[in-house]
Amino acid sequence: MLALMLLMLSAPLGLMAQRHQSKGGVEPQQGFLVGTVTDENGEPLIGVSIKFKDNNYGTTTSSDGSYHLPTAKVSSGTIVFSYLGMQTKEVTFNGQQKLNVVMTEDAKTTDEVVVTGYGTYNRGQYVGAVNQVKASDVLIANESSIDQMLQGVIPGMSVVNVTGKVGGTPKIRIRGTSTLLGNQEPLWVVDGVIQTNPTPIPNDASPLSSDMDDMLQTAGNAISWLNPNDIETITVLKDASATAIYGSQASNGVIVITTKKAKPNTPLSVNYSATVSITQRPSYGLYDLMNSQQYMEFNPQMYQD
Repeated sequence: MLALMLLMLSAPLGLMAQRHQSKGGVEPQQGFLVGTVTDENGEPLIGVSIKFKDNNYGTTTSSDGSYHLPTAKVSSGTIVFSYLGMQTKEVTFNGQQKLNVVMTEDAKTTDEVVVTGYGTYNRGQYVGAVNQVKASDVLIANESSIDQMLQGVIPGMSVVNVTGKVGGTPKIRIRGTSTLLGNQEPLWVVDGVIQTNPTPIPNDASPLSSDMDDMLQTAGNAISWLNPNDIETITVLKDASATAIYGSQASNGVIVITTKKAKPNTPLSVNYSATVSITQRPSYGLYDLMNSQQYMEFNPQMYQD
């Protein structure tokens, strides 16, 4: 009877000792690698995939972030910890029995974002016809406007330089020729603000006239004022859904531009860019000119022709 009472008293004491022992974490076990997986804030991660890189031994973390990985037949190797939203981590195994891992958040989402008129979407969730490029990938020296740099960059968008004037406006067509007498230029949006054309076409004038073409080439388009070095990304909306955002003025396509913004915890930086071009000074010796006799013979021939 006394032995039975001693046995009943020793059982709770042993259970309390076991709980006190496991309070500091998972205890090492023979033939297993044990430990916990947490995030940077110390919160346990549930369902983390843990496996050896060179064989099929693997496991996952439980509700408290702990794991038991069998290592009976493995003396060394590389263990891979992978979890959705976290950076994959590789740790070297040299026979230890306990290993705690802290995983960091994976925040690579800058290149996967599409900026539209009513919000910012993940590229995989946006179903419209859209193309996005970084301004740093299309910058060309000696070009003063971003529209001249888009030639041959966006699939399905035609950019044709129709003049040799400095700062001349190229002809941009996103959805083809939709009208013969109306405006065919795409809609430009800078940081959510619609840019108006500096030379709006009057109702009593035809855009096919030479005077109107010369005016458009000289004045430039809606973003001639924008410095290409201030642009972060360029997004081209090519489908008809753009009209639901900006109305009928987006029927020719929309080009959405986002400019660079200040970033927190970043030291002050100043960027300076300059271009220098060297050309040969023209002189009469560079040209094959007529003499007086050749000029007199050339005039009657031109008159007869």
